[in-house]
Amino acid sequence: MAFLRDRTAGSTEWFRNRIDKLFTCPEVLHRLKALTDLRNEQRCGFDLSRELTTFACMAVSPHQGRPEFLNRYWARRTGKKWKALTEFPDRLEKIADDVQTINRADPHFYARRRGNDLSRLELLRLQENCMQLPLMIRDYAKALRERNASIAAATPRSGRSNGLFQLTEIVKFLTGSYHDQEVSELLNAVANALGEEREFDAIEVAQARSRFKKKKT
Repeated sequence: MAFLRDRTAGSTEWFRNRIDKLFTCPEVLHRLKALTDLRNEQRCGFDLSRELTTFACMAVSPHQGRPEFLNRYWARRTGKKWKALTEFPDRLEKIADDVQTINRADPHFYARRRGNDLSRLELLRLQENCMQLPLMIRDYAKALRERNASIAAATPRSGRSNGLFQLTEIVKFLTGSYHDQEVSELLNAVANALGEEREFDAIEVAQARSRFKKKKT
């Protein structure tokens, strides 16, 4: 079954660290044990504590570390945050427009140098580079914009509702029933351990599961 995979694999270091932190919290372990003790071994003989904790973490995490992932892995060593990186193509195109305007105003500005240290061939090469610069900048802006869009599309967004749904489905798979009260108690313990201002009750868990099912269909 798809929900049995450990979703921490391949996820961000931020997300894995949060899950590891939960396994050091006595209250989380207590609520986790309350669920695993309900397991029907005829239905499932596996220990799915990691999966239960993973989806509980997803259910209470507002962004699942997406901003951190984008900044850490896709903006690293650029000297910019991800947001600034996505805005940079527009800045580059503005610079290209400015350069082109300057070129048109004085096509020979490149030759108006204080020294005569360049040969005629070097001046021609400089002229060609200066005239081609706006096009090169626009090409770079286009490539960067497409690169950013590809990364943004491939990076998962918040999946609270999916996490809660998968959590309840695992519980049903383990025990034969949803046990929404025990699930809500686990979620509250996880939220408290992670410093998330969220509260759950059994009715909310059941309603969220129903909404998610309707959305999928």
